[in-house]
Amino acid sequence: MPEPIDIPPEAFAAKPVFADFPGPDLVAEVREWVKHSPPWAWRGHTHAAPDADEAQAIRYVADFRLPKGVESPCPCCWPRHPKFGTGFIAWFPNSRCIRLMGRDCFRSLNPEGHDSAIQELDQRTRRAATISYLTANLDKRFEAIRALERAIPMAEQIDVLQDVLGQRLRRDIGVDLWQLLRDGGQLKVLEDTPRGPVFVPHASIEGYLLVDPARKQVLPRLRTALRHLESIDLPLGVINTNDSQRDVAAKAFSRGMTVGKDVVATILDCRKFVSIVSLATIRAWAERPNSSANIYVRRDGLELYIGKTQSSVRRITLDGCIDLPVPTLPDIAV
Repeated sequence: MPEPIDIPPEAFAAKPVFADFPGPDLVAEVREWVKHSPPWAWRGHTHAAPDADEAQAIRYVADFRLPKGVESPCPCCWPRHPKFGTGFIAWFPNSRCIRLMGRDCFRSLNPEGHDSAIQELDQRTRRAATISYLTANLDKRFEAIRALERAIPMAEQIDVLQDVLGQRLRRDIGVDLWQLLRDGGQLKVLEDTPRGPVFVPHASIEGYLLVDPARKQVLPRLRTALRHLESIDLPLGVINTNDSQRDVAAKAFSRGMTVGKDVVATILDCRKFVSIVSLATIRAWAERPNSSANIYVRRDGLELYIGKTQSSVRRITLDGCIDLPVPTLPDIAV
């Protein structure tokens, strides 16, 4: 057993000065105190064990953590020997006292009271977190909605090109871009090695997922994000509404922003495929005698020319939105 700690008598004296449930200022005070000083020496701590009447009612105000490697005695079980490193600020309404105690130490005195206090603390903590999250972020949904609405033409164009540069090219002229790029967007060339000819990476093409036939279409996901964000309705405000409505609003906002940011990232990535640089890289690779396919591709303004040879190209007209800046969504405070 560790050596006992000399706890002064004044620490055991009851301090019935907390008539009301402690607020955030007291929590901040305790958390700052225990960074440098022992819990039993804090001005409001009662180190004497709670009597039978006190133990009938308890509320956990908040948790706190001692510095790494430091443990403190607990007024509920081990009042003079190190016992816990993570504890609760516990308020006893029957006596108006506060004890800084181990997280599970009160269970031996009143298991049902302990479990009820844990449940109430969890609910209160979740409620406070939800209110803080919504208060900091909810008004940003209007900016996000406007940004996603501006991105609708871009999403439509990305989805159209998935088909035009994918299935239609394979069907109409026998060009399969996905087959060339499915290995992480890498174009390969055939090189001689001591083990014989092998295909090795030559160049990487950004935005190659544009032509992935299995890629989920962008526009339906964008509309899903808009639907979540537009569904939020808290007519009484964040503070005055009930927990259920707040939870629904928080989930809708989080889902809408998550899907929306994924949509924006997909648009940003996929449109790189039809950039002049990417298409020129494909064309230069195809001209090499050791490339793995015959293909000609070139972009001139919004006109894209593609075929097996330069004399047999198909012209595809791009929408001008493909070159516009992609709208950005607001940053979210977590």
